[in-house]
Amino acid sequence: MKHYPDLRKKIKNALTEIAQPNCFRVTAKTCVGASGLMTTNVSKCATLDSNPVTLQDMGKVIKFGNNNNIYKIIGISINPGGIGTDDINTTNNNCGCDSSMWSGLNNWIGNWTNNGAFQNLNNNPNQPCNHICQRKQLWTSQYPNVGPIWANKLICKLEEVENQIQINGCNC
Repeated sequence: MKHYPDLRKKIKNALTEIAQPNCFRVTAKTCVGASGLMTTNVSKCATLDSNPVTLQDMGKVIKFGNNNNIYKIIGISINPGGIGTDDINTTNNNCGCDSSMWSGLNNWIGNWTNNGAFQNLNNNPNQPCNHICQRKQLWTSQYPNVGPIWANKLICKLEEVENQIQINGCNC
């Protein structure tokens, strides 16, 4: 019977990693707009609500410290050099449009995508992208300063902005 010392060593290392808590780093995507990534401090171990982060935390909606933006965890990676903790917190906020909170959403989308900026494209070749990008900037800047109902409407609008950026090939 052959011995496989490399395989045994790999299995032993894997079991040790499972048995011992790892230090992880979290990457999260902002819930507003398509861009905006945040990560926990590379020199520290990420904790969520003061508990070590685990792979089961993937997809949770969080906040980073005093940052008012809402994020969704999109990546968790081992951070072997981490010392100390970088705490993030779960939040009950939605990450994405909750259409049940805005009964007029489909009407708004229809009206917005049929306004003048989306029409007569031969007369104004910079449209609708200029309009779409301006609205993205405006609604993203308003988001941190509004209450939860208006914040949800802004998230819904920004999701449609991202949809229109893709449809129209805009570069915002």
